[in-house]
Amino acid sequence: MTLKELADRVSAESGVTPRDAQRALRGFFSVLDTEIEASEVVFLPGFGRLMKRQTADGKERIVLVRRKAAGAEAEDPA
Repeated sequence: MTLKELADRVSAESGVTPRDAQRALRGFFSVLDTEIEASEVVFLPGFGRLMKRQTADGKERIVLVRRKAAGAEAEDPA
């Protein structure tokens, strides 16, 4: 999904103009980028967390770990 597509969806759901939605999204992603550079984990309340991970070949990746839904229980693989 491109930034324009995301902004269009935000615009449709919130009633703001696509341009304002895109501006807000750019600001949001800029803050996320700054925060993830400053720490290993960025918590997104009610959604999950972004974490830095190192791949086997040494590349750094940012992964989203979704929070578990309320009442969801972990399955026991045993």
